[in-house]
Amino acid sequence: MPTAPTSSSVQAGQSILTGGTAIRPADFPDTAKITNPYLPYVPGTKYLFMGKLGKAPEKDVQFVTFKTRKIAGINCVIVLDLGYVSGRLEERTQDYYAQDFYGNVWYFGEYETSYHPRSHKSSWLAGVNGASPGIVMEATPRVGDQYYQENAPGVAEDQARVISLTQNVRTPFGSFFGNVLETKEFSKLEPGVIDHKYYEPGYGLMEDDVVRGGREILKLTGIIVNHKH
Repeated sequence: MPTAPTSSSVQAGQSILTGGTAIRPADFPDTAKITNPYLPYVPGTKYLFMGKLGKAPEKDVQFVTFKTRKIAGINCVIVLDLGYVSGRLEERTQDYYAQDFYGNVWYFGEYETSYHPRSHKSSWLAGVNGASPGIVMEATPRVGDQYYQENAPGVAEDQARVISLTQNVRTPFGSFFGNVLETKEFSKLEPGVIDHKYYEPGYGLMEDDVVRGGREILKLTGIIVNHKH
């Protein structure tokens, strides 16, 4: 397996095949802006998802905050993610993202709180305890590309593979045909669990579907935009 390139060599469409990717602050702009069409995280934007976890109703709210956090010398956008099951808050996460000059969106960690029981077991930060950033969205995805999304040994080691650029998806928010990016996600920490995600250019995540190793599905129901602090 090839050695992971540095972020300066991760150009459009190039795969990240191993963990431990080197990151240089010079590869990132000082202003934390994410404009990748498959993941346009504009501050003030709220994404609403509805679905089911098993037979229980599930809701997920993702809010792109106006706040940033500097991690490993890089200014990251903070996205707040709230997960509810049967109307009860189950998980609250602050996720940290940054986009390099090529347009790749990197994941620099998360501060996760699970409430039942209360824990922070999934939390990690790039540069702490051997963890390094992963790619959460390529600048120009290609079918067959595979990359680490999280590189925190023993805590979070998710990988993704691009399996289609021409999928269709139907959600309460809308139906999209022919341009949808489909990825397959998996982790050696959760053997047998396979998750498929669908992204529409200009909007972002449309659907999150656990297809093996569990029963969970979330679909986008709405996007609320408020660009005021």
